[in-house]
Order: sequence, then C-alpha cells, then structure tokens
Amino acid sequence: MENDFNDNRTDFYDVFYNKIFKKFVDYISIPLKSLKDDDETRTEFINSKQLTLDLITHCIKLHGQRVRYWIIHNDLLSTILDLLKDESKVIHIFVIKFIKNIILNNVSNIICNVLLTYLQIYRMKF
Repeated sequence: MENDFNDNRTDFYDVFYNKIFKKFVDYISIPLKSLKDDDETRTEFINSKQLTLDLITHCIKLHGQRVRYWIIHNDLLSTILDLLKDESKVIHIFVIKFIKNIILNNVSNIICNVLLTYLQIYRMKF
C-alpha cells in the first residue's frame, strides 16, 4: 500500500514538473514587449507572472530535492533573473521577492549558491 502511494506521488510529480510546470516557466519568459499596448492585458500579464513566481517559490519550499534538481537542470534561475531585463518595475519587485524568499527560507545550499552566482553575473552586465 505504501509503495503504491509513493509510486503515484512520483508519477504525479513527473507529470506536474515535465508538463504543467514547464508551461508556467515558458509563460514567464514571454517579454512584455510582445504584448499589445492595452493596459488591462499588461496588468493581467504582470499579475500572472507574480502568481507564477509565487507558485515556484511554494514548490521549492515543499517539494524537496525533485524541484531543486528540476530548477537547476532547466536553468530556471536564469530565466527568472532575465525578468530583470523587462521594463516593468513591478516585475522587478516580484523577482526580488522571489530571491528574498529563496535566501531567507534557506531552501537549499545548491539553489542559493547558483542564485548568488547568477546575481554576480547579472551585476556585471548592468
């Protein structure tokens, strides 16, 4: 019975990260410049990016090594930090909030080290 539960959980995580989570990550990488000039659409798009970053933070806190491996393997931190290139200051705040949550929650030494490395690289670019 216990093995069936663990097998189902593993199957669920595989589907979630490889199908659904990947679509969220692809979504946040869409630049604001590609949208029309409609303010309502831009606001919804920005809010969706915030919710996506909150979901990613939540998964990092709760799903353990599986999500941490997925983040490093799929270079998610680089994608999130690329949002700093966007023109929206609100998105910049969401990215900073994401970084703060990762560091303050002491999520993983590996994730924190990769994040700090990326931050040093981005600091050099700006």
